[in-house]
Amino acid sequence: MKTAAILSLAFVSSSLLACASTPKATPELDAARKAYVEAARGPAAQWAQGSLRSAHQTLTDAEKAARSGDALQGDRAVLARSRAELADARGRAAVALQERNVAAATLVRAVAEHVATAEQMAESQNANRPGAPTEGQANAQAEDDALHRMADREEPTAGGGREIVISSGLEFQLNEASLSPEARSKLDEVASALAREPNTSIRIDGFTDTSGTDAINEPLSKERARAVAGYIEQKGVAPERVTTQGLGSHNPVGDNATPDGRAKNRRAEISVEESQSP
Repeated sequence: MKTAAILSLAFVSSSLLACASTPKATPELDAARKAYVEAARGPAAQWAQGSLRSAHQTLTDAEKAARSGDALQGDRAVLARSRAELADARGRAAVALQERNVAAATLVRAVAEHVATAEQMAESQNANRPGAPTEGQANAQAEDDALHRMADREEPTAGGGREIVISSGLEFQLNEASLSPEARSKLDEVASALAREPNTSIRIDGFTDTSGTDAINEPLSKERARAVAGYIEQKGVAPERVTTQGLGSHNPVGDNATPDGRAKNRRAEISVEESQSP
């Protein structure tokens, strides 16, 4: 909230310096001031700093226009209010998205723990049955099952094999290519399964939403793909098995007209190709 305090003090200071020529308050200016103060005191101070600065500058311009008797003073005040409200909305949306991501990650971990417990119980019950697999066979089967459980979809390949696509949990913040704690946790599981599947090839695609231009989105999508590749390679996956590419805002999985849809599109996808069994 330090940024909010700084921006609020900046506005108050500028108003005091001009008190000698401060115009009579208008409904438009009053509404703009109130909207800006509310935004500066809220999450926009941390999550929408650029929008908040824009609102502050527009409000300052509106005050100057009012002091000089500019005929457009009302329009400027309305614009200042709109930008302050936009900053406030963006800040609150960012907080809501963060909370949803944390809740989703918690749910995923709980489900994974439940599944692991159920599997352990089933293995214990089947261990002494006639024809039970050896320990090595059981471990190999468990790893194969783990990779398929994480798959968001599976598709046949031209060579008769299968392609497993993993994307959930690999979303990125706006204009960021750094991995979140939730993404790192997911990639730990993926890397563990991939390290025991040496006969698979791995392609990592990076994506963005449509917020920026292609000149920004394409390099950013490549950075996201490389961030995922670098992490799983550190966890034991051989680099020569991995290829990366950035696809920018192409192939969206969410609606770019909504915050939730754009959040889904800021992602990476891991495609694991399994060759046809002999």
